[in-house]
Amino acid sequence: MDWDYAQEVGYPKPNCHAVSTAGVACRHIIDTILDGNSDRLTRFKTRITKPLFPGCTIKTQIWKWDDNSIRFRVIDANDPQM
Repeated sequence: MDWDYAQEVGYPKPNCHAVSTAGVACRHIIDTILDGNSDRLTRFKTRITKPLFPGCTIKTQIWKWDDNSIRFRVIDANDPQM
């Protein structure tokens, strides 16, 4: 983690790596929608739009659509606008 670089690009501290955040979301989806069966997950795509920072409380919002696909977003539960 590079605190100087984080501040250089306008962040208050280093952010969580996007792959880590995606992994948390994937685990939430498997546990809540796929009954813990990771074999049911056939594809997983993400689009990272905002950073999350270490120490934040992560909240995953999940929606299951009629076509059997799942949409989700991961937010900082204490700062949903972040």
